[in-house]
Amino acid sequence: GWFFHGKTPTSAEPFIGGSEYAGVVRQVGPKVKRLKVGDVVCGVQDIAMSKSAGTWAEQTLAPESHVIRIPDGCDITFTEAAASVMAVLLSGDMYQRAKLDEVSQKRCLVVGASGGLGTFLMKLLQRHKNVNVVAVCSGKHSDKMKRLGATEVVDYAHSPFEEQLKDQDSFDVVFDFVGGTDVEYGGRKVLKRGGKF
Repeated sequence: GWFFHGKTPTSAEPFIGGSEYAGVVRQVGPKVKRLKVGDVVCGVQDIAMSKSAGTWAEQTLAPESHVIRIPDGCDITFTEAAASVMAVLLSGDMYQRAKLDEVSQKRCLVVGASGGLGTFLMKLLQRHKNVNVVAVCSGKHSDKMKRLGATEVVDYAHSPFEEQLKDQDSFDVVFDFVGGTDVEYGGRKVLKRGGKF
């Protein structure tokens, strides 16, 4: 819609979608300080608000402040780098919106904890000593989730997570990386009144 590109696309000026990218810097502007031609980079384009060019093309333009330089020797593909940046953006935004402080004790439920987004969020939550984290994922990822700080792992394959958690304290925050009405219904059943979903 108009929100993303502001005008009707034409063959001369098509709409180019996509937001995450990774590649090699081919050119820099005169005010660029941190980057140089040949740097391996990744990032996320803000095509909605800044009307920047999308990334579903062979080349894209990006403001220097939105570009992350991938360190030399880092063993990551362009695909992995682009996907990682999106995970950081989304998980980081949800983490900030939760407004977890360093003082009061909190209970958090992470649904879809073992996926790319959930794993990154688990790392962020691990920094909080006052946060009790319950991870919902496949049981085969239980050890990984415990290494990432989960105090309990709920295997969604056994029964709906809200049934498994019904006799426990409710949660201050429910992070949902799966989506759908079943997860929303279950999440709301275990969420404290006034909690964040």
